[in-house]
Amino acid sequence: MKRFTSLKMTVALVFALAIFGTAAMAQSTAPVEGGAGTPGQQGFRGHHRGGEMGMFLLNKITPALTADQKTQIKAVFAAHSANIRSYMSQLHQLREQYKSATAGGFDEAASTKFHVDSAPIEAKLEGEHAAIQAGINNVLTDEQKTSLANLKAQMQQQMQERRAHWAAQHQGSTTPQQ
Repeated sequence: MKRFTSLKMTVALVFALAIFGTAAMAQSTAPVEGGAGTPGQQGFRGHHRGGEMGMFLLNKITPALTADQKTQIKAVFAAHSANIRSYMSQLHQLREQYKSATAGGFDEAASTKFHVDSAPIEAKLEGEHAAIQAGINNVLTDEQKTSLANLKAQMQQQMQERRAHWAAQHQGSTTPQQ
């Protein structure tokens, strides 16, 4: 069960990165009608929509990306954005169905149906993310790939340190269930 939860968290993280990256890369500098992607508009937790969230690590690699590389990477994100949006919409609909089916309490049949129905969609999303990563890797030089790998390792280390710090602060603060 822990492996399944870990897989779900990994998939959720991958999707979040893919969605934010896609939104950031697909955004033009002109305001979008309807305001959903208008530059300067606040998104969740105060983050501005359409910033460079998707390019966060890529903007930190050395040597820096060339204008041509940035254009190619934007094209990679754009090529997958429609599929990602479709899959995310399908997952959202399944979650809404699950929420309404379990409004009165836990329903094992509804839970099983949700997980069985959502697994293939999550797998497709993971495939889209892998394709994006492969496309980005094809654009980067060997030196940039090494720099990106080092940045990812550094971020992973920082995440582990934050988790350990959080665990130390919250150790014993929850009541064990009996």
